[in-house]
Amino acid sequence: MIYEDYKRLQERVKQASKRVLMKPEDLPEIIYLATTRISMLEFLLYRIKISQDNQPEVKAGKIFTWILMNLQYIPDDFHELVVHGGILQIQDHISLPEEVIDRRGGDCEDLAILTYSLLDKVRGDSESVYLIALEGVSPYSYRYRIGWAHIAILYKIGDEFMIIDPAGVYITDRKYTMRIFLEMGSEGGEGHAIIHLDPLTLPPQLKDQLVKRGVADLTFAPGSSIRSATIEETLFEWIGEWEKTVPQIQVVFVANSTFYRSFNSTQEFLDFVNSGGLTNQYKKN
Repeated sequence: MIYEDYKRLQERVKQASKRVLMKPEDLPEIIYLATTRISMLEFLLYRIKISQDNQPEVKAGKIFTWILMNLQYIPDDFHELVVHGGILQIQDHISLPEEVIDRRGGDCEDLAILTYSLLDKVRGDSESVYLIALEGVSPYSYRYRIGWAHIAILYKIGDEFMIIDPAGVYITDRKYTMRIFLEMGSEGGEGHAIIHLDPLTLPPQLKDQLVKRGVADLTFAPGSSIRSATIEETLFEWIGEWEKTVPQIQVVFVANSTFYRSFNSTQEFLDFVNSGGLTNQYKKN
């Protein structure tokens, strides 16, 4: 009994270490672990009211808007590790779906892995899901050339694609905001104002109360849509959003529960996709 408990503890420490001292090539194992939370994922899909029979745009849109309304962007906590006799504090940590739900939020990779896990459970035969990563120079420290990294979802539908970027509040060419209607008193009588906020900056309880009172809703730019397109159009629309603030941005890897592939440039990634590199790289768990 003691030996069995020790082996379980040893396995948990091994998994935790990989999620704190994460190497990109370890992502398939972590993604696979996330998608095995079947009962929790099925419960969430029931709440979101989607199934495999829904159209891809409907599945992507419902999962995306559920995350915006029910979760919050939360930076990782610091984790202390003993390394070579000293204590090292590391902030980056990958949370599994149940941990994201318990915290009511997470950072970009946490929200992306949750999205991946949900979409994977309802994907059709002609659909596949991947994590896709960008790197560039931090918009807040360009002078010192500090690296910037971001993870989202690449959703392949036949020969076309969508980008689902929860932390970026972006899906294909549509960006969302939380529109809040404010009543304001003035000497000449009552007035009103409308403000737009990133929905992931607001606590889920507050968003729920504001919507129930009819003073807030999710909105997006007129003419934008949730749709699939060629890999070039899909990718350049997404990168174009980040290029406004992040210099030298490019695709650096793509991964799912069975494979990982790194790239030296966005063009190298496009060549990989157009040469059929994603074909047969996907196996449903």
